[in-house]
Formats: sequence, structure tokens, C-alpha cells
Amino acid sequence: MPFPYANTVEGIPNGNTITTTSGGGDNWSGVNINNGALTSDNAHPGQGAQAIKVAMNAVPSGSANFGWNQALTECWGQFKIYRTAFPVAARIQEALNIQTAGVAVRATLQIDPTGGITVFDGAGTHSGTMATVFPLNAVNRIEFHFVASATTGLLEARLYSGDSTTLLDSTSTTAGANTGASADYVLFGNNTASDDGGTSWLDDFKLNNSGWPTSVTPSANTIFRGGRGSAW
Repeated sequence: MPFPYANTVEGIPNGNTITTTSGGGDNWSGVNINNGALTSDNAHPGQGAQAIKVAMNAVPSGSANFGWNQALTECWGQFKIYRTAFPVAARIQEALNIQTAGVAVRATLQIDPTGGITVFDGAGTHSGTMATVFPLNAVNRIEFHFVASATTGLLEARLYSGDSTTLLDSTSTTAGANTGASADYVLFGNNTASDDGGTSWLDDFKLNNSGWPTSVTPSANTIFRGGRGSAW
């Protein structure tokens, strides 16, 4: 399944549970709902009319995420995210998780109870946090750049408002980050039971291996080709 990927979450009836074939572009390789719900929702779309509402249970009990399976050593991507509140104390919103399935987490991006946007390597160390507090009640776009390496790994994140090209803030893992030799899943949403971050709306997903999404022009068959996802 070659790059690039994109999904705009359009064409899904409001309130429907997300599946691998939910409309809006490239099918998801997998959807996991072990806690809470993943549904199409028109309350806070990042673009168009629908977003994916990630609503976690008050008592953490599992993951609620979706994403693409792609062997990679480097990639760039984006997603839009809207929240009305920060995660409660001792909880986080793990909005992005890059991993080698069945082996290890390679890198994560999290939003904490104070609104900090932090990136981590696979060991949960070599982290970097944006100085800008996550803006609530607004559509935010996060672009990311991942490099797989056990010694010089990288997860870099950039924060924008909506479709603006004006950079609000950025951060990256520090020198010596271990993100593994490779990865094969890029997941959006909450990944583990301890990451019960409340409710968020995610939208406008992109993933490629050629550069920052703001500088990459999608091919004509990227946005609505669909039907390409494999089993989780």
C-alpha cells in the first residue's frame, strides 16, 4: 500500500460508528474500540461537515484508535483536532501513536491536563513540549515528522490554527531519541487504558513520505480512491 494517504471523514452519516471503510478517502487499515466510542460527528469538524469524535469512558478500560498500516522509516503527516477541555488530572490525550505492531511503541504525541503538547520517543524519554498551550474551542492542525532510528530518531510536531500556514509553535524529541529501526502503524486517538483523555474531535488526516503536508500537493487519486485498507 504505497504513500500518500488522506481521509477527510466526509460521506459518513452523522452518529455512525467508524469502520475501516468509513468514507472520506483512503480506508483505515484498522479501527480499535475497546473503550468509549469512535463516531462521525458534525459538532466540531476540522473541515467539511464531519469529524471523528473520540469519546472515552470516565473509567479507563482500553483503546479507541484508528489509522494506517504502512512500513516506514520516515513520514510526514497531519490531523486536525478540537477539544472543549483539557484531559482530567493524571490522564492524557494520546492523539498520535506510531508503532511497530506487536513489538513496541516508537513515538507518541500527547496533550496533558495543563494543555501541554508533548512528543516522546519509544521509551517515553527524550521529549519536547510546546510553550504554547493547546487552544481550546478551536480547530487546530498538528503536522508531524517521524524518523525511525534507535540512536537518532525523531518526532517533530508543528501547531497551526485551522488551515492557516502561520506557525504557532513547534517541538521535537531531543538528541538521542530511540524511535526504533522502523515502524508500520500510524494511529490516531487513544492507545492505552491509562490514556483516557476525555473527548476530542479529529479530522483531515494526511500521511506521506515526501515532506510537510503544507508543501505536498496530493495526487488526484489520493483523496477519494478508498477501498485500499487491509485488515488490522
